[in-house]
Amino acid sequence: MPYAVSEIRAFGRMGHTVHTADTFDWAPGNHSAHAAVHHETVSPREDPEGYIAQLNMIADMYRIDLIVPTFEEVLYLAQRGLRAGGHQAQIFAPSFELLALLHDKGRFTALAADLGLKVAPPRLCRSRDEFVAAIAEHDRYFARAVLSRAGSGICTNTGPLAASSRPDAVTPTEATPWIVQPFLEGEEICSFSIVRGGHVVAHSTYRHPKALDGCGGIVFESLDEPRTLEAAQRIAAHLGYHGQLSFDFMAADDGELYLIECNPRPTAGVTVMPPEIFVPAVLGEYDGQATRVAPAGTRRSIRSALLRDIVMNPREWRSAIEELFSDAEGVYYESDDPLPGLYQFLSLAHVLEYRRKNEDATGKLSTDFLHDICWDGTILPPAARPLDPAAPPAARAALG
Repeated sequence: MPYAVSEIRAFGRMGHTVHTADTFDWAPGNHSAHAAVHHETVSPREDPEGYIAQLNMIADMYRIDLIVPTFEEVLYLAQRGLRAGGHQAQIFAPSFELLALLHDKGRFTALAADLGLKVAPPRLCRSRDEFVAAIAEHDRYFARAVLSRAGSGICTNTGPLAASSRPDAVTPTEATPWIVQPFLEGEEICSFSIVRGGHVVAHSTYRHPKALDGCGGIVFESLDEPRTLEAAQRIAAHLGYHGQLSFDFMAADDGELYLIECNPRPTAGVTVMPPEIFVPAVLGEYDGQATRVAPAGTRRSIRSALLRDIVMNPREWRSAIEELFSDAEGVYYESDDPLPGLYQFLSLAHVLEYRRKNEDATGKLSTDFLHDICWDGTILPPAARPLDPAAPPAARAALG
């Protein structure tokens, strides 16, 4: 993930030894100058038991103190944990129950409303008939699968995603419900927080003036918006949250700030948070109840995505070129750490390989890139398998 590179650099620049792990060797963060050792693992989605076994082995072999998840592998880690005994690395994350609650867009929206936060009125749909009735209630609607992510599982009749939306293809079920809400006009802004014991100790707010295929941002600019911190603190305190916590909001044309969804993990807000704020927050080095807030005005961009935008979206070429040559620092490329900038392109081989082997690949870059680290709602057995000399061969092979 792009923000994983930012976290790797932050820990390295603050003097810590960083090990990285991903499901393929060419992941950009693996090749940062601040990664002391990198590891290739099996997919947490396709082989969760093997994945946990590998992390157990890595933690033991290298005496890892802290595991910092950067995407939905956090749900697999929280479900299973690492084994008791031996060297016990801490996982910077809350319980699986809290993660699952916040990851579910229906349950999260209900929680936010109960806490007095502004949300677009939701309707949960568990059948095709309920979905048809719900979208008929709005001239303009926005619908999502409750476990959707990265711009997938969305249906709307307004905005840039409307052209690719097919209401006739949506069939919610009890196991895979959808949520339908009125479409909100305005600008999406986001926040990222480090939370310890229910208190937000570090926080950033940002906007993304350019997005990839109408969904994930590719240019990020930090903002001064106290209302995002107020919302994050209210939810964190209510849940006693501990870990990384991110929210999407809509700054609506009516002046209100609506809470859209929660990502109980890091997001691009890491890229605009200085290491001297981020690292002490994660490690619990701040005293007192003050919250360190990232300064406004920092700009970062994903250069490879801007180049793609120039080619794939001719209407956007002018603004993409302007951003490409602006003073925004690259997320992947930095002058003293250039290799992640190269591997952001080489890592596309991961997508091509997936598409070659899977006829049901979506063809959507953001979705296909994340196929092996997304959580699909599966509830795993509660007990983690102990690691012993007969550990899965994949675990040993990944470490060479």
